[in-house]
Amino acid sequence: MRGAVKSVFGFFWAMSTAFLAYMAYIVVQAEHDPSIIWGWLALCGLTFIGATLLASTVFFAARPRED
Repeated sequence: MRGAVKSVFGFFWAMSTAFLAYMAYIVVQAEHDPSIIWGWLALCGLTFIGATLLASTVFFAARPRED
């Protein structure tokens, strides 16, 4: 079961990373105002950091203790 959960979270992390990279690419290509570009890039970066922290929590979680 742990392997399935890690696989699902890994898949969602990879898809969200690809989507954020695509969104950043579209914003850089479409916008001409540098402040808007930096705002979108900061938003994409913070979202990536949040998704990575969530995924790392799932990937590196310790096994439950057996007392």
